[in-house]
Amino acid sequence: MDAETLEFARLALFFAWHVASTSKLAAQLLLGMRDVTAAAFRSATIDCLPDLAVTEAAHLTARWNDCAPYWSALTRAAAGPDCAELRRIQLYGLQLAAAVRLT
Repeated sequence: MDAETLEFARLALFFAWHVASTSKLAAQLLLGMRDVTAAAFRSATIDCLPDLAVTEAAHLTARWNDCAPYWSALTRAAAGPDCAELRRIQLYGLQLAAAVRLT
């Protein structure tokens, strides 16, 4: 595993821990986190996050990895000048996250 992936995992886990620790519903609404995962983050201490990053960085994948049209559209919109198009694709991502929660 490369240093950049590990650093991203550390940052992402710290952010997830902070959001889950701040409010019970924030992690579910902002990150699409399941109740059991949010509860695990709330019960964890900040000291355990670096070790967790080392073990979990190898498991990182893009959400909806099998949805190439979404990622292609997001990449095009992020590289382009149209902020409204980027926001539209981002909102589509939120719809995908909500749909997953409904199943």
